Amino acid sequence: MKKIEAYVRPHKWNDVLVALERTPGFSGVSATDVRGISAGLEAARATTADDALDTLRYTRVDLVCDDNDVDAMVKALEKAAHTGLQGDGRVFVLNVESACMIRDVET
Repeated sequence: MKKIEAYVRPHKWNDVLVALERTPGFSGVSATDVRGISAGLEAARATTADDALDTLRYTRVDLVCDDNDVDAMVKALEKAAHTGLQGDGRVFVLNVESACMIRDVET
């Protein structure tokens, strides 16, 4: 199993969700609004008073899938999140050593 963790522009979240739902092997996703700083994006950083820390807003997308489904999930995510502009985000693919359902205590 693999965990896909992606950081996308907040306004692309709905496009990403629709694309993932249409991808075979999709079983669920979590999303979190996050802030961060990325080297080289000084011009894109927020400058309003409520963003005093000068951070960028992203939506972090987390999902777990079978090894065979990783490429399709990543491609769907990249295509849906792409704007062609600097700061479109990042995608990370991580190994999942184990997982369990808390409700069923099933691994």
